[in-house]
Amino acid sequence: PYDLVLDINFDVSGNVWYTTNGAGLIKYDPDSVLNIPITNITSKRINSYPNPFNDKTTISVVIPNNNYNCTLKIYDSFGREVNGIYSISYKGDQVNIIVFADGFADGLYVYRLTSEHVSLNGKFIVEK
Repeated sequence: PYDLVLDINFDVSGNVWYTTNGAGLIKYDPDSVLNIPITNITSKRINSYPNPFNDKTTISVVIPNNNYNCTLKIYDSFGREVNGIYSISYKGDQVNIIVFADGFADGLYVYRLTSEHVSLNGKFIVEK
């Protein structure tokens, strides 16, 4: 009868989002709960390879019906958004992003890939 909470994320507007094993993605609202099913997403985790990297890394994820409308934001270890050089390509439901190390200092970075109904987070390390 209860869904298991798999992950909790906060968006830039301060909204709290829960990923569950049964209901999908849920935006917490004290007055109501908005359920957005994500059962058609085959990749709920996002990774980059190689990681760590010194030249470039590739982020790949499958997001069905994403309408080719994804946004990538990269944050440094202090939570500041950084501008990086990257390229997004689409092939069917596959989203591939190549991030180039130019402009990044050595260190840990967190990235967020968002599309219409999903927000996925990952991290990578730059070692030049």
